[in-house]
Amino acid sequence: RDHQIILATHDLVNYLQLPSLTCLAHLIFNNKHVGKIVAKSSHEGKTLIDRIITFLNRDKRVEIQLASARCISYLNRTGILSDDDPKVIYKALPC
Repeated sequence: RDHQIILATHDLVNYLQLPSLTCLAHLIFNNKHVGKIVAKSSHEGKTLIDRIITFLNRDKRVEIQLASARCISYLNRTGILSDDDPKVIYKALPC
């Protein structure tokens, strides 16, 4: 537990956001099976897709926003999110 606190105080969580989103994008790319898993995943009542969407906010670094938009775009390309889904139209496309 002490090690976790030390890592967290050294900003590890922020450091891992971009690599984590990039990894998720690589997993989703052209893979409907993984896309379905992502769509069904949730934590504390919030879906993984909704958590990805929070990284599209303007208070996040541009690289984070683009990686999040890439995840949403790949979910759209695999058919998990429809073309008229507000998450695609209003969140991912403006990036």
